[in-house]
Amino acid sequence: MSGVKRQAIHRRQVVYDAFVREDRLFDIEARLIDTRTYDSYDAERLPIPTGVPVHDIVITITVDEQLVIQAIGSNMHNIPTAECRQTQPVLQKLVGKTMGRGWRKTIAEAMGGVEGCTHMRELLANMATAAYQAVPIYSRFYGKGPNAASEIKDPPPHLNQCMTWKLDGEPVRRLYPQFYIAPAERS
Repeated sequence: MSGVKRQAIHRRQVVYDAFVREDRLFDIEARLIDTRTYDSYDAERLPIPTGVPVHDIVITITVDEQLVIQAIGSNMHNIPTAECRQTQPVLQKLVGKTMGRGWRKTIAEAMGGVEGCTHMRELLANMATAAYQAVPIYSRFYGKGPNAASEIKDPPPHLNQCMTWKLDGEPVRRLYPQFYIAPAERS
């Protein structure tokens, strides 16, 4: 950093949690909280004291093991206008959709522009990543031991989606040898 003094004025906290349910479905929960370090006002010109959230929004998505959305709901604990709540029913357009390839496009089609809420779209976009980290890993590995990856018959969807998981890479060779493709074989 440049050594220039600075003062904190805004904090955005975003947290994603995943839960396995007793019915073997999974809840992915996202929460966004915006706070300020000074007294301010909402869009209705009502006071927001220092530290009180401007936004406190929670979305919960219930998915199956294939990341197909079974149910979705939200709570808007703190919002700058009453109109924000009008976007909540639009979330229902996502029921039956899969959190996977094309997820951001799916969100845009269901609740893009004035149909939805910018903050909800931001939370939703990254909920797929949280779901991806939780559900397939839990489903494939929980209680199955250290060699479970080498026993998988179908390639996990994260393979060949980033540098670490490229099919000719060392992590795939070590952990998923059944899907490894040597560099010479790829051409």
